[in-house]
Amino acid sequence: MPPRISADDFMTKPPRPRRGRPSSLAPFAADLTRMRAKGYALAEQKEFLALNGVEVGVSTISMFFSRQKAKASDSGAQASAG
Repeated sequence: MPPRISADDFMTKPPRPRRGRPSSLAPFAADLTRMRAKGYALAEQKEFLALNGVEVGVSTISMFFSRQKAKASDSGAQASAG
């Protein structure tokens, strides 16, 4: 059995940069946020994106908003902690 290492010891080295691909919705983030604030349904936002050559499902748009919200809360927590 290999020797165990604690999480604290492991975290002494910095994490690797994430390699995730950029979201195809990122260029439309401001438009989608504005549409959401005005009450447009996800299906209508999907139609807007399709007219702009971006074919995604409603669940993709929903997850995009969830990630945006999580990023905003993470950066707000970091700003208050720092």
